[in-house]
Amino acid sequence: MNSYDLPRWQRRRSTLLRLVAAATAALVWSLSGLARADTLEAPVGGKPISLGRGRIACEKPAGGWTVVGTGLAVQPPDNEQSLGQAVDLRVATERAACSTTNEAVTLVAVGDAPSLEPSSVTLDVDAGTLEMRGRGLRELGVSWRARSASGADVCHDPKPAGAQKRCVWSIAHDLPADPSELELSYIPAGGRKGADVTVFDADGRPLDASEFTITPAQVLVSRLIPADAAVDLSTGVGEVPLAHPEAVVSVECSGAACSLANGKLVVRGQTSFVSSVDVKLTLVHGVAFKHDEHVETKPTLRLSVLHCPMSFAAGPPLRGVDSTLTVMKLEGRCAADLGALHFLEETRPIEVVRTESKTDTAWVLLRLGRLSDTDISITAVRGGSAEIPVAVAHSPTRTAPDVRSVLEIPGLPRLPFIPSNRGAVVHVPPPGDGVSLVLLPIDGVYRTETRGRSTLVIGDEFASGVSTLRFGYRSTRVPPELAGVDLAVLEDPLGRPIHEVNIPAPLAGTLAHPQALAEVTCSDGHGKPVRLEPGQTEHLPYSFRDGCRLIVHRERLMAEYGTQKLSLEIDVLRADGTARTDVHASQTLIMRAGKEPLEAWIHGVQAQFDHITVRLTHIADETHYTGAAEMLTSEPALKWSVIIGSGQARLYAAPTIPTGLYRFGDAQHSGLLSLNFGVISRLTWLDEEGHEGFLNLEFGVMVIGLAGAQSTTGQSLSQAGAVGGLGIGIPFANRSSLTEAAINLHLWFERDLATPAAGPRGKPWSVIFGPSISIGNVGANL
Repeated sequence: MNSYDLPRWQRRRSTLLRLVAAATAALVWSLSGLARADTLEAPVGGKPISLGRGRIACEKPAGGWTVVGTGLAVQPPDNEQSLGQAVDLRVATERAACSTTNEAVTLVAVGDAPSLEPSSVTLDVDAGTLEMRGRGLRELGVSWRARSASGADVCHDPKPAGAQKRCVWSIAHDLPADPSELELSYIPAGGRKGADVTVFDADGRPLDASEFTITPAQVLVSRLIPADAAVDLSTGVGEVPLAHPEAVVSVECSGAACSLANGKLVVRGQTSFVSSVDVKLTLVHGVAFKHDEHVETKPTLRLSVLHCPMSFAAGPPLRGVDSTLTVMKLEGRCAADLGALHFLEETRPIEVVRTESKTDTAWVLLRLGRLSDTDISITAVRGGSAEIPVAVAHSPTRTAPDVRSVLEIPGLPRLPFIPSNRGAVVHVPPPGDGVSLVLLPIDGVYRTETRGRSTLVIGDEFASGVSTLRFGYRSTRVPPELAGVDLAVLEDPLGRPIHEVNIPAPLAGTLAHPQALAEVTCSDGHGKPVRLEPGQTEHLPYSFRDGCRLIVHRERLMAEYGTQKLSLEIDVLRADGTARTDVHASQTLIMRAGKEPLEAWIHGVQAQFDHITVRLTHIADETHYTGAAEMLTSEPALKWSVIIGSGQARLYAAPTIPTGLYRFGDAQHSGLLSLNFGVISRLTWLDEEGHEGFLNLEFGVMVIGLAGAQSTTGQSLSQAGAVGGLGIGIPFANRSSLTEAAINLHLWFERDLATPAAGPRGKPWSVIFGPSISIGNVGANL
């Protein structure tokens, strides 16, 4: 109620009382040497205020303040823009001390005192708000103090409320609900709070701190006891903490005896049949309980009674799933008397599947069936002539998690099927905290294995068609004895076919299984077979030419690699590197695990130093192999190489047609030999691949000068001679074969077969040098 709404005599009396209080405060302020006010606040446009204690202003103040008379008072500014500005003013007790004084006061211009509606002051301690109506609320501050907490807030934007304005200030949420334990006061607009602050009214009179006190007309609380609170009467007496014990005066209960003690509601059970207690609370004067927009001063609350604590140990049960199970945890005396209890969902009996007990705690596995509601209540009742509820537990239900699993063999792409010859790692996201999904086997379809932290699935080798994966929904919050219980069975909706997975097997073997899956051996039929090493070129005598064979060890192939699709190539090369086309073999080899190896003989060696190569390679077929796109196919997985033949040197003959030879002898036998023919035998060394050396020891018979060559003296150079010496030969076609063609360079000593050792025809010995072309290679290796 505002002052202008009071009767006239009451308004006069109120005015008189305020004038007396103001005069008394001004006298104390002016004369008391004990009072100390370092900050002086006065309304904008107000009358002069005294600096107090005989102090005078030593300078002209700033901010629109002016010194009045002899300096014992100052005039507040009349400009609204000065609101809230603080100005420091040096003061002294006498004019002579102004030059040395360090004393100062702070001047603050504030707003006029507000006009508040006392009946509108509402404090909501749980919402943390203070609401008031009135006039002059803009920038009005509110301060609070309770116990060890204090604070302040300012209203910057009042809202219209009829002819008045309304403001809501934020306060702390932990303030007491009893008004007698709380100090509330307002702070003028632009002002500040503190023990050293003195506030003056518009007439220049100092105001007492009690004139700023705010008394709530109503205190609201929305919490008296914790939400979903229940009292445990398993021992006969239970306690429930009160949210605002200071706001509760007394309590009454129906069906039980109740009292207040140490900030708690104490309940004493009177009968075992009580499942709930109605609690009627009487609140402190001025305090009301707010619930669903209703306000009560004597609220009645219902409190559930538990004779045994019971909870959902496995978390919220699943709904929408057939045969859902849950685990209930019971404590107290009911844990020791578990056999006398049975359980209900509302009025429906629930099957007890299994129980586990430990000291004063018990766990009960219940079969709930298919749930459809969003919440569930389980009641434990004791049997007998009358069923007595001893425990109640409430829980929301949760929808079954969406199961999406991924199958993977490490190092390979994800699998769209269930492999039947090896395990695939199953990845499934966890459905939430405290629960897990465990892959369940299906007889005749697939089985499971656990390796470390991974779960593997292996399809049945005789299964066919499409299957989904099933998972057990388990809780990690229950004791170990119940940790393996499937509280529900969930399915991954994706159907997967079941068949063999084909993975390229390491043909050369591994560290764990070093034996190769294929090998090549050669034998001459008289001794122990020679095993060829992959990647190396072996050298064997010519007697081994028909004794080489390829052995494919199906018995070494592990079933987990599936069927192997291989490319087999066999080539025989001549010593000159050309292939024998009639011997080439190329085929696709399908290799499965078996009990006996496969063998294939290698034929086609026709000459010394023929080179056999055998290549075995995986075929990168994406329709056959998993991960075929990542295979390296440029090189064979296994390659064997053997050269059949032996010898250190070769003696062979070749027809030779030298052109451009030059003969050095006496004058009658020297000259250019343009066309010649003969048969030359050569002796040279052989390298390990059967190739002749380029330097030869040569000897043979030549017919020289067939084109009518003449010497420098005009004599004919045509003759037959025996030659011997050195030659350099470079084959350019059909190397090491009967039709070998080579370019040669010779240095021979020649003996004319028709010229005696001495005679009129001159000397029979000459030196011949020059090139030739030879065709043929008929001889033997030594």
